[in-house]
Amino acid sequence: RPDGTHVVYEFVEQEGDFIVREVPVQLASPSGVTLDVSGLSPDAEIVRVGGHLLSDGQRVKRYVGLTVEGL
Repeated sequence: RPDGTHVVYEFVEQEGDFIVREVPVQLASPSGVTLDVSGLSPDAEIVRVGGHLLSDGQRVKRYVGLTVEGL
């Protein structure tokens, strides 16, 4: 984010569809080699690519390899 904060987009099931929810996270790199992320639940499913194209609450489909669920 321009203000220096960090967010990830988490998949959330809502009434049979999926939306993405913006979740604030904290980043640290104690060794300068690894990246520690805190602020997510252990079972959170997050967007890996293209997050810059999404907005909070946007309806999405989950991409799983060479298919898209729900088509």
